[in-house]
Amino acid sequence: MDHHDEAAHPGCGCHTHRRIESRDDVRLLVHTFYDRVRADDILAPVFALRIKGSWDEHLERMTSFWSNLLLNEPGFKGNPLQRHMGLPLNHDLFERWLKLWEDTVTGLFTGDIAHEAITKARNIADVFMMRLLPPVDPRSLIIFPNAH
Repeated sequence: MDHHDEAAHPGCGCHTHRRIESRDDVRLLVHTFYDRVRADDILAPVFALRIKGSWDEHLERMTSFWSNLLLNEPGFKGNPLQRHMGLPLNHDLFERWLKLWEDTVTGLFTGDIAHEAITKARNIADVFMMRLLPPVDPRSLIIFPNAH
């Protein structure tokens, strides 16, 4: 299936939610998500710093990564955390990435594996934020007392 169908372009009338069952489904998810990343004024420049025009390679690597996580498909090799070191990341970027991922997943798919795709992305973001971002100074947090 070409990733430029109704799932990637809402409004043509041919979209239906379905379950993630195959590498082709994961490919659709990954390609649709990164189409949206490349169109995002805030995320696109950050991704461009690392990808440097090698989008086809990146899309194939991410398809393998997510196929491994969601379908237990062998074949992914790499260290995602290490590949993100040195990028200008912050909490807002991770939240934006997560929102875009979640919107893409729920816009395309339904079912347990779709839910797992969202849960795993949240877990990955949590680990990346913990390992790649400076710790938050607890003195900078605003604590609101419980309103009763």
